[in-house]
Amino acid sequence: RPKLLDLKPGTRIVSNTFTMGEWEPDIEVNTVDNWNSWNTALLWIIPAKVEGTWRIGNDELSLSQDFQFVRGTFTSNGQTTAVSDGRLNGNEIVFTLGTTKYQARVDGNNMTGTASNASNKWNWKAVRK
Repeated sequence: RPKLLDLKPGTRIVSNTFTMGEWEPDIEVNTVDNWNSWNTALLWIIPAKVEGTWRIGNDELSLSQDFQFVRGTFTSNGQTTAVSDGRLNGNEIVFTLGTTKYQARVDGNNMTGTASNASNKWNWKAVRK
């Protein structure tokens, strides 16, 4: 598995029934038939590596990563907010800070995307420290 995680983000890996331990598949499909017990298809999409500290202007986004799942904190002006619903799909990341949803494309040490809440939408970018 470590070698698989070094593949290009977005690479797809498919398995028929066999899992990868604690790495949950992105998609699991079960079929029913009467002749074969090999009826589970599993798909994993290699996630970008985002763990670390990112700068968004003068603010700081600290991320930890467990395969395609992301958690962390955002600190601005001494106030810290937890990252929720963080997820990677290849080099695409989504997460929520409070009532604001962030989406971005990860390109090495850079993230570029949009953020939106109930009333506004704006562009944002982050650089890994």
